[in-house]
Amino acid sequence: ITLALVACLLLGVRYRRPLSKPGMVGLGCVAGFSAGFAGLPGPPVIVGYMAGPYPAERIWSNMMLFLLAADIVMMIGVTVWGEIALVPLVLGLCLAVPNAIGNVLGALIFNPAAETLYRGVAYALVAGSAILGLPFWG
Repeated sequence: ITLALVACLLLGVRYRRPLSKPGMVGLGCVAGFSAGFAGLPGPPVIVGYMAGPYPAERIWSNMMLFLLAADIVMMIGVTVWGEIALVPLVLGLCLAVPNAIGNVLGALIFNPAAETLYRGVAYALVAGSAILGLPFWG
């Protein structure tokens, strides 16, 4: 799904108005499916926002909030379902600091005026995460 959406963006498919409430719900459903299927809720939402008339800084800020909220919801779900395990939890906590540092550095170098570069990098990251999430990697 995500690769098809990235292909649509690369081919220039866009919508001119902000997403309606039903459109947002639909996008949320696709993100939820992607999270449940591959643990990657972000790519559909990134692609959905990038196809719209939103400026780069709005896409960036909304994605930061969305991914934080998605992580919190997934942690709650894993805990409630009794699937939380010590090793991934410790690994996640260890990676939290480098992740936070990366977020701060990324925010410092983020330049909304370089939207073309920003979009190209985002397309590559979304496509890469979709490819790495495919089930045949073992």
